[in-house]
Amino acid sequence: NKKVKLDFPIFEATKDYRFGFNGHEKDDEVSGAGNTMTAMFWEYDARLGRRWNIDPKPITGISEYACFANNPIVFRDLNGDKIGEGKERAQKIKNVAGNNVKANDASLRRLNERIEKKESKGKTPEKLYRKREVLNENSIKLKQMIRQVESLENDPNQVYNFLDSDNGYNETKYDVDTKEINFYTNGTVAMDAHEMTHGYQFKTGKISYRNGGAPGFLYDLNDEYEAYMNQYLIDPVSVGFLISLENIRQHRNSDQKQPYIGLSKDNLTSRSTVEQVYNANNLDMDKPTLKNSKMFYVDFVRKFSTGEIIK
Repeated sequence: NKKVKLDFPIFEATKDYRFGFNGHEKDDEVSGAGNTMTAMFWEYDARLGRRWNIDPKPITGISEYACFANNPIVFRDLNGDKIGEGKERAQKIKNVAGNNVKANDASLRRLNERIEKKESKGKTPEKLYRKREVLNENSIKLKQMIRQVESLENDPNQVYNFLDSDNGYNETKYDVDTKEINFYTNGTVAMDAHEMTHGYQFKTGKISYRNGGAPGFLYDLNDEYEAYMNQYLIDPVSVGFLISLENIRQHRNSDQKQPYIGLSKDNLTSRSTVEQVYNANNLDMDKPTLKNSKMFYVDFVRKFSTGEIIK
């Protein structure tokens, strides 16, 4: 093997790159290259793992000079003023989903061996084919779930918090004061996965929230179907009924209420037309005119200020 002599420094292309650890801008003039990072509300010493100033939004039980709640592997703090609560619960979702993918793959290997034996004898094991199809589909959905969590973790525009429910209900709300999405659950990984799904739906324009924090006009049965499927893939026992649109509609919670009884079967998103959203929800507003009925709902909201909150 011959050594190749380079006519240019190997790091020449990256020496002027301004960003470093956790995506923060480097401030090399303070204490040398790569030792100090800066954000809107801090100066961070990468050698000490500490900030120079007091945290403007301190967290009880953590030093006001600490960064990333002393866990830079799990947490990110883009501005230096806040950390989304419960990020360790997001990590648990990824861990369980990843373990379930491995278990699924092991089941698939055993199943394929059975199928090959059947086929070698000239048989067509239709039931085994269907079971293999389900296992393959579940593995795909579990991997999608992991990507959904990572998408929320890396979202620079929105803070998502996993919080303990104080009223017994598992629900997702938009906090109009802090502009944050809060997942209130009983703390189980399955319910965290369920509510996390609604956060991802919000991020991708599948659901909306009203100014009071309650679900908006884009929230439909399909959104609950996706959330229940993610819950099921984490822990099938946690669901307790066969997942279908109609079963979700008729589902009763512990107080014998039917929270989904009025949800539309239409798959509504921010790209649905005003007419579709109006017809599906029987909105308490003037019926769309011919002029605006074909407008995408997200554009309608921005233009006519109906009180919805849509990314």
